[in-house]
Amino acid sequence: MIQNIIQIGNSHGIIIPKQILQQLDLAKGKKIAIDFDVESQHITLRPPQSNAKSVITPEFKSWLDDFKKKNYAMLKELAKTP
Repeated sequence: MIQNIIQIGNSHGIIIPKQILQQLDLAKGKKIAIDFDVESQHITLRPPQSNAKSVITPEFKSWLDDFKKKNYAMLKELAKTP
């Protein structure tokens, strides 16, 4: 699909067809994140990351510490693998 870049006030933009907006569940006022890859010259639209913070429970931390102690040699060898 080819779209023209248009003037919007002091900015520029493109028109996203209604069908694409519906398929992506986007509507006026919804937030999106825009990523740009200089190397590939690709612009990507995606849902913004959630503001929810991940929480590591004390039980999980304890399990992880035990796992690391029991498997230290194996983990050290795996870290050397390319």
